[in-house]
Amino acid sequence: MWLARRVDHGSVDDLAQEVFLRAACCPQLVQLHNPRGFLRRIARNLIIDRARRHERSRSVVPLLETIDAGAAPEQEAGLHEEEMLAAYRSSLANLPVRTARIFTMSRVEQKTYRQISEELKIAPSTVEYHMMRALRVVRSRLAEARGDRPGTRQI
Repeated sequence: MWLARRVDHGSVDDLAQEVFLRAACCPQLVQLHNPRGFLRRIARNLIIDRARRHERSRSVVPLLETIDAGAAPEQEAGLHEEEMLAAYRSSLANLPVRTARIFTMSRVEQKTYRQISEELKIAPSTVEYHMMRALRVVRSRLAEARGDRPGTRQI
């Protein structure tokens, strides 16, 4: 009964016979304190051995490289990175010149809003306005490149 719950119906008889054959060949058979546990251990080991043999016996069919081969994970990640970079550059190119400059100063040159406002001689609130505008355009363009639906935001 224990064995029947763990293997398919067609294998139960063969496995049971193999369990008793191994038990009969064991020199410690007469000294066992727990024969039921001993038989279960043998059965468990045989089930594991069969699973390992089955795993090794799987055949692997090679791909026809010209037809079936997809991009390797590294290549796919590289392509995705290139697409996102192109979308980023495109979004910057579509921004007004001043907005793009302020965005670049903040995000690329790592300048604070105060530094930008002093350098360009504009109010800090103007810097904030241009940054908000730039971020909205860049995020929208990157979301399109990722294939996100409008109005959804990825965190």
